[in-house]
Amino acid sequence: MKSILRTLVAVVAAISVMSTASTALAKSKGGSGWLTQGAEILPKGTYAFEVRSGWPSTDFGVHIPVSPEFEITPFLTLDYLGYNIQSWNATFGNTFGVQLKGQVWKQGPHAISLGADLGIAMNYLGFFDAAFQIGGPEVKYSHRWDNPRIAVIAGLRMPIRVWFRTAVGEIPILWNIGFEYNVIRELNIHANLEFGPAVVAVEGGSGVAGHLGFQFGISYLF
Repeated sequence: MKSILRTLVAVVAAISVMSTASTALAKSKGGSGWLTQGAEILPKGTYAFEVRSGWPSTDFGVHIPVSPEFEITPFLTLDYLGYNIQSWNATFGNTFGVQLKGQVWKQGPHAISLGADLGIAMNYLGFFDAAFQIGGPEVKYSHRWDNPRIAVIAGLRMPIRVWFRTAVGEIPILWNIGFEYNVIRELNIHANLEFGPAVVAVEGGSGVAGHLGFQFGISYLF
């Protein structure tokens, strides 16, 4: 009886050790070489929280990989400037929605993705207004190096908005460039600069302004 009991205890202990080791190995594999800002997709079974702050907004999001080539990122932003460098038209509002990112090409350290930012924007300054955001197409290219893990990122995004109450359409066409660096296994830092024309369409005419934005942020793997 004691022999059987000792055998059962040994089996349970062995299973526990193997389970702990496999979990640690999975986390180690999932945490090595991850990026959030470029065209690469997070390893399946991992998630990353990000915050970016600067101009024209502060952004929060959670990266959720759905497949090896596709991930979604629910996001919420605090908006305090518009897409217009000439007037820096102040605003105060939020945008909430989801970013879609699908990797369409990867070869070695190179990767390209296509995506879109879909959401609802709200402005509380002066009078309440809301807009539907069709942020696409969004193209990202990234090139990474390992040991240490660092990547350069470039792309194009178009956060198109149509405001309901004022019947104004915004069509920013923004080129962006940035980097992402793996500080420790669970933490990345990143920064991006974006610039380009911003078309404003209203009833009876339209105009073109310029936009310049910058954000610095962190991503945390969990």
